[in-house]
Amino acid sequence: MIKPHRIFVGLFVITTMAIACHHKPDIIEPNPNGNGNIPDTIIVVNPDPCSPDTVYFQNTILPFVNSNCAMSGCHDSNGSGEADPYTTYSQIRSNRNDMLEEMQQGTMPPQSSGITLTADQITQFQLWIQQGAQNNSCQEDCDPTQGSFATNVAPIIETYCVGCHGSNSPSLENYAQISAAAADPSFMNSLHGINGSPIMPQNTTGLPDCQIQQIQNWIDAGRPNN
Repeated sequence: MIKPHRIFVGLFVITTMAIACHHKPDIIEPNPNGNGNIPDTIIVVNPDPCSPDTVYFQNTILPFVNSNCAMSGCHDSNGSGEADPYTTYSQIRSNRNDMLEEMQQGTMPPQSSGITLTADQITQFQLWIQQGAQNNSCQEDCDPTQGSFATNVAPIIETYCVGCHGSNSPSLENYAQISAAAADPSFMNSLHGINGSPIMPQNTTGLPDCQIQQIQNWIDAGRPNN
């Protein structure tokens, strides 16, 4: 006769083995592509906020090229120069390696333009290429209530304008020059593209509304050097 406690032990062992052999089914993750495979990389075109580790075409590369390469007589959209235009993503991406090589050699922009690229600008362009030369963008932090010259206005002018308005009139390389230009109503007219003024920066649809408002706030405050 089998003793009761041995029956209990046997049942316990069988139950334990059954539990150990049973496993949960594999979890199939949602598939964005509908083909049963998870993509290795999901490219987010418009993340918010901007990542400090990513170089964005719309935020950094296009303004940089537009301000330093696509001026009238050079790589502008009107074909007034002898070189190919560099005003759109497809044009810049197609010529990116040649552009980088010329930047590193110091032949682009030409010395005759009076523009000298910084090492950081060239590095940013190189990183954009290394990161896939994507037509990406992001939503930058911008407070429309602000209007400091040093914090808001000067960086905007340096990014979008000083390439063309360094050697060309009106020059916008320092506070005195920017303040003098901003005293003329045509300055804000050009940022809005109104009253007969072509919209600036050239080859663009204009600055973001928030940045225009920051410049207007600075002007309304008397254009202080703050």
